[in-house]
Amino acid sequence: MALRACEECGKQISTKAKACPHCGAVGSGSNLLGIGCAVVALGWIVAILAFCSNLPPRPTRSSQDEACDANWTKCANNSQLMNTETVPDDIRRKCQEAAEEKSKYGSPQWPQLPFGSFYDGRDYIDTGVAIALEKRASFPNVFGVQVKSSVVCRYDLRTRGVLDIVISER
Repeated sequence: MALRACEECGKQISTKAKACPHCGAVGSGSNLLGIGCAVVALGWIVAILAFCSNLPPRPTRSSQDEACDANWTKCANNSQLMNTETVPDDIRRKCQEAAEEKSKYGSPQWPQLPFGSFYDGRDYIDTGVAIALEKRASFPNVFGVQVKSSVVCRYDLRTRGVLDIVISER
């Protein structure tokens, strides 16, 4: 039988004892400590499972979404087009590159996700021209000072190229 010292009176007691037979102190021995850790761990597991069970289900992709991903002319509206996997990234990248080429006095500063705004409706699909908007860019002026600017980029969905860029101070 393994013994340990009681934390209160110091006398030798069994490591399996829940209380000291000499002074009656309820021990925090290794068994109780292990049980306490197990209870805390179980509590965390229950809390995590409760949190995860309240998360909304992952949205399923419809056949319309898949058709839109494969061919932009199959998109129902501008919003669906701008939520495809490849089109918005291509528009953002090419519009940003075209605006940087047009910058006269140095490199512009962009927000973390440039050209994140778009118009509602379905005119992008109907006309084949998407309009990407960026209202939080800054372009350097002749003195090298960054000036808050808006950029409007017209992008041809058929040729996958920029038609024109308009940069204006805000």
